[in-house]
Amino acid sequence: KLDGYGLDAGQLWRHSLAVAGCARSLAKKRNPNVIDDAFSAGLIHDCGKLILDHYIFERKNVFDNFLKDGKKTFIEAERTILGFDHAQIAANVCEKWEIPKRLVSAIQYHHTPAMLRFNELALIVHASDAIMHAPETPAAGTDSMDIAIDSETLKFLNLDRKQIPFFQKEANDYMEKTISSI
Repeated sequence: KLDGYGLDAGQLWRHSLAVAGCARSLAKKRNPNVIDDAFSAGLIHDCGKLILDHYIFERKNVFDNFLKDGKKTFIEAERTILGFDHAQIAANVCEKWEIPKRLVSAIQYHHTPAMLRFNELALIVHASDAIMHAPETPAAGTDSMDIAIDSETLKFLNLDRKQIPFFQKEANDYMEKTISSI
């Protein structure tokens, strides 16, 4: 259970599996050569939340006050209150784990892919995370993150908004199948 992020036990795991499945599907459509990297980066993209959760929970009132007007995102709250966000912490941890740099970059910039100037892997993870955070995605297990797919990402991935439900369903089916087999 991640109280700071408002996640029940298993929700982060479900979300991570769904993002990994979605990233694999998007990579298959865009560039089959990066399928494994997209899946891996999608699977561990939010590992920084595991580290930051305790610190966020300790400052829950500060976070709630920062977010109360509804105009700021949780990521902005992380950056303002803590001085960094979960994606940066995830990248730092992944570097320590000696994860390949191409995956570390995709993880670090999964909320700000434009900062890498069309890094294919970061765009795939960004789109997958946003797709699996959409309100109509029932089983992925989301938190208080408010994520929209960057329009340049849609263009780069040649992704039409009408295709998104297909990727959501495919990723949710993968996640449910994986969890039921455990």
